[in-house]
Amino acid sequence: MRYFSLFSGIGGFELGIQRAYVGITDGDKNGSREKDTERNDAGRQRLESKERKRAHDALRRPVELLDWSDDPRAPRCVGYSEIDKHAIRIYEKYFKHTNYGDIRKIKSRNLPDFDLLIGGFPCQ
Repeated sequence: MRYFSLFSGIGGFELGIQRAYVGITDGDKNGSREKDTERNDAGRQRLESKERKRAHDALRRPVELLDWSDDPRAPRCVGYSEIDKHAIRIYEKYFKHTNYGDIRKIKSRNLPDFDLLIGGFPCQ
């Protein structure tokens, strides 16, 4: 999934997308999940409990810039729009995305292709 972030602030949506992806794939780098169709109910409950714990542990890790260059399924931010200089400084500390600047001056023809447009509240 390729996404473009508007009114990005310090990257809260980006962090949420990262954490959601880590929670889904943590401990499963290739994305293949063991099929549980042949497990009994108790086995399914144990598996679900382990996956919930793994996702919870991923959310508790410190913020870090994750490198998913080897995973084509990983979410990719293709650009962001932010004008607050302090927010940009913090955002760029954690994320290496291109800032397209003021939303009022962006021409849609100059944007890269993306699947999802996200925007932070309340700035819009």
